[in-house]
This record gives sequence, C-alpha cells and structure tokens, in this order.
Amino acid sequence: MLSDKTILITGGTGSFGKKFIQKCLDEYNPKKIIIFSCDEYKQFLMQKQFEKQKKKLDFSLEMLETNNVCIEHVMEWI
Repeated sequence: MLSDKTILITGGTGSFGKKFIQKCLDEYNPKKIIIFSCDEYKQFLMQKQFEKQKKKLDFSLEMLETNNVCIEHVMEWI
C-alpha cells in the first residue's frame, strides 16, 4: 500500500509521527518520507534516531509565522 510512495507527515516529530515513520520503514518500502515539523530540535533528534534510513527521509522545517500551513505550499515541496 505505501511501498514506492512518497509520504508526507505533518507534525512528524511528535509521538504519532515517530511511530508512524517507524511502522512505514519496518513494513513498507516507501520511496521517500517527508517529515514536516516546526521543531528544529526534535528534527535533529529524529535524524539521529533514524540514521540508517536517512536516505529515505526528508526533514522540512516549517518556517511560516503560523502553524496553519497552506496545503498548496506544502505540496510544492513534494
């Protein structure tokens, strides 16, 4: 189902995001996982946690002034 797909996870460094990413990496073979988050430190920690799978992960830091992100803007990054 998720094999060879690009997956976008918003709020990806939270508890759900971490578990979902781990499940995707363990059970599927995604082409790429984009982790969208506004917490630079959590992204750093997550990069260390998933060091072996870093080629499949793309961390994108939310640089907008609000947490309400326009989906069209996010889709440009994919």
